[in-house]
Parts: sequence; C-alpha cells; structure tokens
Amino acid sequence: MDERQADAVAQVLLAPGQKAQDEARAARERAAALRVRQRRVAWLGLAGAGAGAAVAWHGEVSLGLGVICGVAVGALTGVLNRRLASN
Repeated sequence: MDERQADAVAQVLLAPGQKAQDEARAARERAAALRVRQRRVAWLGLAGAGAGAAVAWHGEVSLGLGVICGVAVGALTGVLNRRLASN
C-alpha cells in the first residue's frame, strides 16, 4: 500500500468522526453566541431598572413600578437591537 492509498483509507475511517466534531463545534459556537446576546439583553434590562428607579424616585412614582417599567424598556431595547442586528 502506497502513501496515497493509506491517506485515502485514513480519510474514510476518520471522516465520520471529523464530521461529528465539526457539528459539535458549530453547536458550541451557536450556544456561545446566544449566551452573549442573552447577556446583552440582561445588562440592558439591569441598566433600565436603574434608570427606571431613578426616574421613579425623582418623579414621585412608585419605585417598584419604575423598576419594572425600566426593566421592560431595557429588555425591549436589547431584543430589538438583537433582531435588527441579525437582519
């Protein structure tokens, strides 16, 4: 068996394993990208909570309502940002 035939046999034997590794790597990359996007939305929600609390404090509105509205606005901003960036 010459070198060319040995390489062909090795490729046939290793190809299924390589394909599975490539699929697993792609799945890990997709999951990591999703976590990054989710963290961005969470941070924007947290920033919105702080901003909503500050506005509620100075606007003499219920602090809980201000935080909830701030989180909603911040998370909505993050989701819209994510959707617009994917297009």
